[in-house]
This record gives sequence, structure tokens and C-alpha cells, in this order.
Amino acid sequence: MSNTAKSNCIFPLNTTVDPLCWLFLLYKCLKLTRKGLTKRKRCDNMVSGNLLPYIKGWLIDMKRIYIKEQACMGCHLCEVYCQVGHSQSRDLIKAFKNESPRPLPRLSVEERQPVFFSVPCRHCTEPTCVYACLTGALQKNPDTGIVTVDVERCIGCWTCILVCPFGAIRQDTKQRKMVKCDLCPEEDMPVCVTNCPNEALIYAEVQDDILNRWGQSDYNN
Repeated sequence: MSNTAKSNCIFPLNTTVDPLCWLFLLYKCLKLTRKGLTKRKRCDNMVSGNLLPYIKGWLIDMKRIYIKEQACMGCHLCEVYCQVGHSQSRDLIKAFKNESPRPLPRLSVEERQPVFFSVPCRHCTEPTCVYACLTGALQKNPDTGIVTVDVERCIGCWTCILVCPFGAIRQDTKQRKMVKCDLCPEEDMPVCVTNCPNEALIYAEVQDDILNRWGQSDYNN
């Protein structure tokens, strides 16, 4: 176990925790992530149009998935190809027909008609999910900035879901594990971006392609 993992581990994996203790821990998580929960309200405003004002101050320079909600038509193909990309067979038909349990998408699509947009993990500079994780299953790679998951350490307590200000973490109820976007580390580009028919998903650095494509004036306003 790494020193970093030890620092985030509150209980051993086989520890039985008293319900009152769980309530206290959740209360502490809420206090520690008050700033992040406040930003959830700002995140809710993203459906109104320009996303760029909400990017500033949250992110370090690394490639992330950004959403052009004006171009998203809610086809859910990002979810489909995400499932295929994280399946054992990496085959569209086999992943949905033969594999059990069926792989889950690592992102979701919000539908607030007439606006649709995909919600992948933001890999935040200050990841509240990492701070709140009881076992150290969530870690932020200091070199790449990617928030990674050690599935073997996840105990399915859902504390990360409680504190994520973007609602980007999903439950695998059958496996009792959390799942989230990992930016497809085995691919040159996340499969959701590659297969988006309307190019509503962009894989870029905030200081690079995003400002060029969406306009510096929008970012400053």
C-alpha cells in the first residue's frame, strides 16, 4: 500500500463501522466539501449555455472532456461506446448480448429538454471524492492529474457520490462498486469523444483548444 493510500484510508476494508459513526463521517465530509457543494449550484447553471465561466479556477492544465451542449442531441451513443470500451470483448454485440454482468457506462447524459449534455468525471484539481473516500480507493495521479480508482479497495459506501459536485460518479449496484470516467487510458482519445456523431464532446486542454474553439471573449465574460 502506498503512503498516499494510507493517508486517505480511515478504516481497514474488513472493519464494521457503527451507524452513528457513519453519520458523523458523512457530516464531516459535507463540512470539508462545503466549497465543492456550493459550486454544485454553479454547475446547475451550465444548462443555460456557455460552460467556460465554470471552468476557470477548477482545473489544472491537462486534457479533459468538455461538452458543447448546443451540439448534443441526447443520442446516448457516448454511453453506449463507453460501455463497449470498458467491456471484456470490446465488441458492440458481445458486450450487450453475452457479457454478464453487463459493463456500465462511466458517464451519463442529462436530459433537460431542449438541452442535453454528457456528464463525465471532471478530474478536478481539488477532488472532493478523493478527500472523502474512506478506504483510499480514489487517488489523484500527481503526474497526469487523472483521478483513478482502485476497484479492489472500493467498499461501495457511496460517499464519493454524495460529495461529487458534478454528479459524475455512478453506482454499480451488482458489484457494490463505484464507476467513473477514466479518460480511456488505453486509447489515444476517449471513445465517447471519438464516436460522438455531432462532435459535441471535445478532448483538449482548457488553456489550449477550448479557448480557441469557443472564444476568449466568452471565457472572460
